[in-house]
Amino acid sequence: MLYPYPLGADLRCPIGVRLSRVRSHLVLQHDGAMDALIPHRGDHSPTSASLVADALAQSRLTVTEFIEDLVGEPMMADKLAQFEVSAVDDSGLGVEVGHPLLRREVLLRGRRSLRPYVHAESWLVPDRLPGAVIERLTQTDTPIGRALVEQHLSYIRVDVVPIHSSNRSAYESVYARNYRIDIGNRPALRIAERFLNTLTPYLATKTGR
Repeated sequence: MLYPYPLGADLRCPIGVRLSRVRSHLVLQHDGAMDALIPHRGDHSPTSASLVADALAQSRLTVTEFIEDLVGEPMMADKLAQFEVSAVDDSGLGVEVGHPLLRREVLLRGRRSLRPYVHAESWLVPDRLPGAVIERLTQTDTPIGRALVEQHLSYIRVDVVPIHSSNRSAYESVYARNYRIDIGNRPALRIAERFLNTLTPYLATKTGR
């Protein structure tokens, strides 16, 4: 599900069942394809996956805010990779072939504990995001969610079918999801997230399960 893309790599991904989340409310959208919110194959039990899925479904926070609220410490983005790539046909971001994209791979870590909680890959369209957001993402350890909130951006989250199925990640996860963020009615970035098993104790405590 997570895959490192070199320059010019194929970012194809058809849109599936779409669940658009606006920060103040939910908007359901369907196009007849399969749901993209599925546990990663080979990971932990459905119970662990359902704890994450249920908690996320009930939350109106960004992922950064959700994790901070769950574990009780501020998050930082530990950048594993960050470089430019060129969009190819059917990138899922509504841009022409060759359009510059920014690819990032990060671990969302606790700032105090340095414990990793989320492994995420993202593909951004720089010219569809405010310069202040790009600056924060490229020059600091600010997570995407916080960078968007700081600029008071209104956005829609659209769940999409995974780009690739892969067990490449060295981090054990309990749940995975893929989505696109639209700003001003245009796709601005897409994200593939893996929620790591380090979250399980916090979820169990919070839900009482």
